[in-house]
Amino acid sequence: MRRIVAALLCLTCLASAGRAAETSSDSAPATGDVYMQSLSGRAIGGTALDNFSTGGDSALTGLSTLGSPSMGAAVGWQPMESLRLELEYASRGKDRAMLPPSVDVAGTGSVSLMANALFDVKVTDWLTPYVGFGVGWTRQEADRVNATFSSDVRGEVFAYQGIIGLSVPFTSRLSFFADGRYLRTGDFAAAAADEFAAHSNVQTWSALAGIRFTFGK
Repeated sequence: MRRIVAALLCLTCLASAGRAAETSSDSAPATGDVYMQSLSGRAIGGTALDNFSTGGDSALTGLSTLGSPSMGAAVGWQPMESLRLELEYASRGKDRAMLPPSVDVAGTGSVSLMANALFDVKVTDWLTPYVGFGVGWTRQEADRVNATFSSDVRGEVFAYQGIIGLSVPFTSRLSFFADGRYLRTGDFAAAAADEFAAHSNVQTWSALAGIRFTFGK
């Protein structure tokens, strides 16, 4: 009787181990997978229209982006087990209701198109930290910069970002992720309706979260 019980226990353990290994294999990323993801969050620091000047007179010394809503979407490809490449579109902005009363700007924001490279560091089957960087293009916008000129400012410039985050799988295709990002642009001359000189840059720290869906599994 004891031998039968022992044999049954052994078979149960082997079956459980087999199912665990199968689950681990199913949830692990596969080379060649394509995925889509959406993300949203808030800026937790940084400035927009930093070093902004008009006609030699400083209009703003840096408008805080704290609390600015951020959202975006990305399409990615996993050429290697620990490497992901993706193309990301994101927007960030503040309307007049979110700005201090002393700031004479109707609204400000930016949109960006970035190419990212991310490196996954698998810790367990249910937790994967990652780090990455991206380069691309950012367009800064500000509506009615001041009462004197009543101008809308637009400018485009090269940008780069650093990324660090965590990914948690729900199923073999669906996973949750959360990350922090630092984005900065170079200095650029912005075009305005009144044709006055406008120079600015953008830097933001953002906390974001989203859902990733992987095809092909």
